[in-house]
Amino acid sequence: MIKSFILLVLFTFTLSCGYEPIYSKKNINKNSDFSISKIITSGDRNLNIKIERKLKNYSDKNKNKIYTLKIKSEVLRTVIAKNTKGDATIYRLNIIVNILANNQDNKESKIQFTKNFKYDNNEDKIELKRYEDEIKKNLVDSIIQDLIFRLTKS
Repeated sequence: MIKSFILLVLFTFTLSCGYEPIYSKKNINKNSDFSISKIITSGDRNLNIKIERKLKNYSDKNKNKIYTLKIKSEVLRTVIAKNTKGDATIYRLNIIVNILANNQDNKESKIQFTKNFKYDNNEDKIELKRYEDEIKKNLVDSIIQDLIFRLTKS
C-alpha cells in the first residue's frame, strides 16, 4: 500500500515538472529580440527550402530589430579519396551560405557560414543519398543556430 502511494506521488510530481522544448514556437518568440520580415534566396533550391523552414518561426513583427535577409547558398560535393579502380571512397560535403542582413535602419551586415563534413562512400546509392540529405539537414541546423546567435548579438 505504501509503495503504491509513493509511486503515485512520484508520478504526479514528474508529470507536473513543467518541461517545455527549448526550440518550441512559444519559447522562440519569447527569447528572441529580433524578427525576420523577408527572406530572399538564391542558389541551391533544396538547401534554401530547409533554411526558410527553420527561419519561419522568427517572423513576429512586434520585435525591436527587424531584418530582411538575402541568402545565397551553395552545396559542393568533392571526392577526397579513390580506390585502385578509380572509384570514390571518401567524399566531402561543403555547404556555403552567404547572408546579407539589412535591419530597419538600413544597416547591412554580411555573414558567411561554411560547414563541411567528410563521409565514406556507400555501395547502395539510395542509402548514400539519404545519408547526404541527413548530413545537409544537420549542417543547416548548425548554420541556423549560428545565424540566430549572430542576429541576437548584433
